[in-house]
Amino acid sequence: MQDMAKAFENIRVLDLSDRLSGAWADRLFGNFGAYVILVEDKQGHPLRREPPFLSDEPGVENSLLHAYVSSNTRFVPVEDSELRELFETSAVVVTSCIYLPDELEFLPSISIHLSITPHGLDGPIAHLPGNNLTACAKSGWCAINQCIDHEPLQLHHNQSGYISGFAGFARASTALFHSLRTGNGELVDDSEDEALANTCTPWAEVRLFIGGNNQQSPSYSFEGLI
Repeated sequence: MQDMAKAFENIRVLDLSDRLSGAWADRLFGNFGAYVILVEDKQGHPLRREPPFLSDEPGVENSLLHAYVSSNTRFVPVEDSELRELFETSAVVVTSCIYLPDELEFLPSISIHLSITPHGLDGPIAHLPGNNLTACAKSGWCAINQCIDHEPLQLHHNQSGYISGFAGFARASTALFHSLRTGNGELVDDSEDEALANTCTPWAEVRLFIGGNNQQSPSYSFEGLI
C-alpha cells in the first residue's frame, strides 16, 4: 500500500530558537513531513547540555533530551553570511528571543515567523527571562496548587516547554495553511505564559471574557508533604 503524503511535505522550517519550546515545535513539524533545519553556533543548542545523558556522560552528542526533541531535525552550523539564502527559501522561521535577526527582512511575504518566548515579544516584562516556574506562577497554576509553608509548586520539569511548543506549532500550522490559501504570511507571537494559562487555568480566562463573578473558587491547600 502506498504511503500517504504528510501534511507538511516540501515545507522547510528554519529554527533559530534556543529553548525547548522551539525545539518541540520543530519536532512536531518534522513529524508531519517538514524539512527542519536547526542553525547552531559553535557551542551548539543549549539542550545539548541538558541531562539526562547517555551513560551519564555529559557531552554535546549525549543529551537524551536533545536527541528526543530533535529527532526530525537537520543540524547546520551556518555562518551569518549564509543565513540569507535559508531565510529566502523557508516557509516557517522559529525564534525564541525578543531580539530578532536582521535576516528576517529576507523572509518571503508568504512565510510564517513563529516566535516562542517566555512572555511575548512586547510588553513590560518581555525582556525578562522565564522558565517552567515563572510560567506556572504567572498562569496561576502555582496559586491553585499551593501548599502552605512550602516552596512554590510547579509542573513537572519541562512541561511548560512542551505545552508552549505544541501551542506554537498549532498556531503556526493554522497560519501556514492560511498563507497557502491567501498568499499572506504573518507573525505568530507565542508566549509560554499564555500557552500555560490557556491549558492549565482556562476557567480564569473564561470568566474574564464572559463576565460574571471573577472570583475563583476557594482553593484547597494541602499542608502535608508531597
